[in-house]
Amino acid sequence: MLERLACGVDIFGLIFDGNGQPLWHGRKVRTITDAQWQALVARDRGCALCRAAPAWCEGHHIVPWKAPARGRTDIENLALLCYRCHGELHDTASHLQRTGSTSFDVIYGRQRE
Repeated sequence: MLERLACGVDIFGLIFDGNGQPLWHGRKVRTITDAQWQALVARDRGCALCRAAPAWCEGHHIVPWKAPARGRTDIENLALLCYRCHGELHDTASHLQRTGSTSFDVIYGRQRE
């Protein structure tokens, strides 16, 4: 019965932090929530690449949200990046590779035009 009901709908699970705020959204939404932002600030403490203050940062999907990668909007797939580093990463078709809980290497795609 569940398979029949699920056939034509989007089913997704949410996992919550200790205060009842969702931190894992799967593929249902692309943008991060306030709770995810606060968790990123607490975990990353600034840009994952240049250490710029969180006020200069935004959330970045480590595995891209768009197809074909189809990354999830889950806390472990997000990193804080400042506007400059975020833009540079996208402009050069580069991506992050996690090397620790809050550290990353940049895998370069192409030279900036």
